[in-house]
Amino acid sequence: MCTTNERREITLDVQGMTCATCAQRVSGALRAVDGVLEVQVHVREGRATVSHSGASTDALIHALERVGYTAAQAA
Repeated sequence: MCTTNERREITLDVQGMTCATCAQRVSGALRAVDGVLEVQVHVREGRATVSHSGASTDALIHALERVGYTAAQAA
């Protein structure tokens, strides 16, 4: 796990996004996770890129599941 001053990036494959409202929902859910610094959502690619300092992958995935999306770490 990284320390609080290390900036990391993770890309998630997100299933179920179809529009700008979906992107806002995904972004809001991810931003609410402790340690998230920045979120970029790409609806067409079905991906979200998260810059963070200590947020766990599981916490990010669970945040998306709570708002109705299926997610996994991108390969």
